[in-house]
Amino acid sequence: VTSKPDISGIHGCGNTFSNPYQSFSGPYYNGDGSTIQCLWTIHSYDSSPIVLTLDYLNLDCTHEYVHVYDGNVYQSALLGNICSGWSWIFTSYTGTMTVLLHRESYRAGSGFFAYYNIAGNLGTHTFLFPTAKYL
Repeated sequence: VTSKPDISGIHGCGNTFSNPYQSFSGPYYNGDGSTIQCLWTIHSYDSSPIVLTLDYLNLDCTHEYVHVYDGNVYQSALLGNICSGWSWIFTSYTGTMTVLLHRESYRAGSGFFAYYNIAGNLGTHTFLFPTAKYL
């Protein structure tokens, strides 16, 4: 059983999306060692598959991560727990996908860039590329 993160410390960052496609990135983090958490939720109102691409991740893998959930962060399976690399692709078939960013290090920067697409007829493949560091 995967433990669920404590998201009580969400810091006014993140968003909720239902557009057919959208890009987003982590907020600028000054690397002061403070803890921030951000939550992005993507909804497909007709339950079409959601394909998320994390095109770039540059986090301190000791203290920082991105969790990708197949649905709501409290009620669904963890699709990925990642911290670095590029071209990570995740697919959700539940109509909801949640992305949680956790940072607390001395590495400054935005941390990641992502985009998603909602489509009615996508394949059933989820691709994970070895260029990223998996926690």
